[in-house]
Amino acid sequence: MKKVLSQILFTTVFISNILAQSATKLFFVSDYGFVARCDLDGNAYEVLYEDLTYPKFYGIAVDHVNGLIFWTDNSNRSIYKSSLDGTNKTEIYSDPSSDIVDITLDIPKKEIYWTDKDYDNIQRTTYDGTYVETVVSGLTTPYGIAIDAAGGKIYWVDTGTNKIQRANLDGTNIQDLATSSDPLRIALDIDNNTMYWTDDEFPSIPPRNKIYGAALDGSNRYVLVDFLAEPHAIAINNSADQLYWSDTFDNKITRMNLVGNPLTTDILTFVPNVTGIALDYNPTQLPVELTSFTVLKMNDVVKLNWQTATEVNNYGFEIERHSVTQIASNLSNKWEKVGFIEGHGNSNSPKLYSFTDIPTGGTNFSYRLKQIDIDGKFTYSDIVEVEVIPENYELSQNYPNPFNPSTTISYKIPEDSFVELKVYDILGKEVAALVNKREKAGNYKVTFDTQNIAGKHLTSGIYFTRLNSGSYTGLIKMLLIK
Repeated sequence: MKKVLSQILFTTVFISNILAQSATKLFFVSDYGFVARCDLDGNAYEVLYEDLTYPKFYGIAVDHVNGLIFWTDNSNRSIYKSSLDGTNKTEIYSDPSSDIVDITLDIPKKEIYWTDKDYDNIQRTTYDGTYVETVVSGLTTPYGIAIDAAGGKIYWVDTGTNKIQRANLDGTNIQDLATSSDPLRIALDIDNNTMYWTDDEFPSIPPRNKIYGAALDGSNRYVLVDFLAEPHAIAINNSADQLYWSDTFDNKITRMNLVGNPLTTDILTFVPNVTGIALDYNPTQLPVELTSFTVLKMNDVVKLNWQTATEVNNYGFEIERHSVTQIASNLSNKWEKVGFIEGHGNSNSPKLYSFTDIPTGGTNFSYRLKQIDIDGKFTYSDIVEVEVIPENYELSQNYPNPFNPSTTISYKIPEDSFVELKVYDILGKEVAALVNKREKAGNYKVTFDTQNIAGKHLTSGIYFTRLNSGSYTGLIKMLLIK
């Protein structure tokens, strides 16, 4: 039997709100040695940091929530961070044997992921570089990288195999999503289940290179933009449905509308070798951030507790449950809504929630939270599991009682056994056989509906329900009033 701890604690974060916020600045780095930013239309261009050693900077990522920029330095084999204005530059990682290319951020966890084409792997560390660990190894030439923190996935381009791939954040479950001619960088549009990547297959003259789009699982691939010279870095402004990319041959950054008129605009020209771009999302709203979700078993009762750090437009949480036992035996694969807890709307202080459930129909149960925004958007939490096995046989009093026309009868069996649950009238004549089969250990509920007894008309009066299972016999008295 699978062992499940009675209490499980883990952390997850809802970031759907922050992904939908407006970007205010475009940040970019050049292989020629500068970090810069500008407005989304190319105005207010300014260099934040400059080091003209070549080859220099390849990847950049921005965390406006914590006011930080991160970039990779190829000549120094390092990763740096600074404030959004380029001040307070700090080296957080360095390895003379590395060849760091692209970089992405798990902002809720304050972790950095990057590709290394000397080690042929993907690594991660914290914002302060306190530890470094390999997440994915055995790649050929990993290059571009992007993250879906809410979905728990990292996506990357392997230019050695020309594949677009993804895995869980811990590197497990690697999947091949698509094959391209010469892919370089990747960007994710989570809200629309789409990924985009640049492809630099052909020589720059004549311009024949492309930007591709596909679903996040690699299906429904299509050419988004054709006849480009050397498309390289790529980024998405989710709130405005616009795509940005750099061209290292034409030395420009271009913007394209993804909805409506597919207008393209060169927002910056004469910017040499832009090898990384990132958008700055202004945290005018805070995400609904779930910091803990625990499940505690107390006899036959399951108690769920969770806490949020911040909330924006939080309508509330639906609690969903399914029976692992039922799913394993193909009896059901549906999640059941078992409750709702109202949210606090907008809050920047911790909030505690709890919900109590007495599950029926098995012994192994899974729970998840469906966090719902006021506008109807929703995000699921991770899943927690719990095992609930009754200690004794028990037949509970029906509810409601008295009843008309139906009532619910609950019972418990502590081990797999044959169950016989029958209803009798006051003379001892069998009225209905509600259960007559072998069942697994667990808590159960059965509805006795007097309107669904074929060929029988039940009058008001006293009826008895008897449970026989194993060596146990239980009896309850019920009152039907019409």
